[in-house]
Amino acid sequence: MSVLAFWFRAVVCSAVNLMNGLVAIWWSSRCNHPEIGRARADPSRLSRKYRTRRYSLPFLEAGRWRSMNYCMRSFQHWSARYLLDRSVQKLDAATHQGRPWFTRQANQILDSLLRPTDEGLEFGSGRSTVWLAGRVRQLTSVEHDPEWHGVVSSQLRTHGRHNVEYVFEPETVPDSDGADSGYAKIAMRFPDRSLNFVIVDGRYRDACAALALPKIEPGGFLIIDDVNWYLPSDSRSPNSRRPHQGPDGSTWCEVDSVLRTWRSIWTSDGVTDTAFFLRPCTGMTGNV
Repeated sequence: MSVLAFWFRAVVCSAVNLMNGLVAIWWSSRCNHPEIGRARADPSRLSRKYRTRRYSLPFLEAGRWRSMNYCMRSFQHWSARYLLDRSVQKLDAATHQGRPWFTRQANQILDSLLRPTDEGLEFGSGRSTVWLAGRVRQLTSVEHDPEWHGVVSSQLRTHGRHNVEYVFEPETVPDSDGADSGYAKIAMRFPDRSLNFVIVDGRYRDACAALALPKIEPGGFLIIDDVNWYLPSDSRSPNSRRPHQGPDGSTWCEVDSVLRTWRSIWTSDGVTDTAFFLRPCTGMTGNV
């Protein structure tokens, strides 16, 4: 692709993103869409169909949905740099349609870490499910949305991926009781130190991460997508938690206390962040 064609597409993507954002502001102020209502308390509650990566809804925050002024203020991060970052992200996603919805750098790292003998657990399914199934021996994937579960199930059949245990587990408890959900408790099916990797990219992320930590073998790794929403950092991505804010809640504090003893690789594309945490080969030094 020529430089001129790249910038033309980047400008078009930016214009489309801006239009999507303006339409979303109007939509959220005029109606109470059920998918959007579910996300008022937690942006991660959006189903895959309405996730921030696919639609420009950067103003997701509890209790502020009815205020048009707040929605407009939430566009403060729409700087020239953010628009460029988002355009590059969209372009990369369009040219690599089979890859997971992670940052480009995270996908490169993950591709280099995976081995054909690996067994992993994935909370939150999607393009990553089919992609991972083609690279590992066994994958267990958990999905809460029945419609999306049907879509991904069809994709797995189309690609002939028979090494995936694809579990549908609906939301049954509020976020505060995530540790008691059947969704998060899927992690308890596995013996301690038995999984090569765990991906947290779905519902009840704090509980899923906490329950999955003991299940990762020494030398294995944990991936948390949109990690900047939950753990503090200096990321320039929107809605990032800052160091003075600390982790997002008591469970994330417990998870963070363990992960601080693990090596980490934090990736960001200026729109969203994906982090890797590698369990020490000497064993876990914290408790969750």
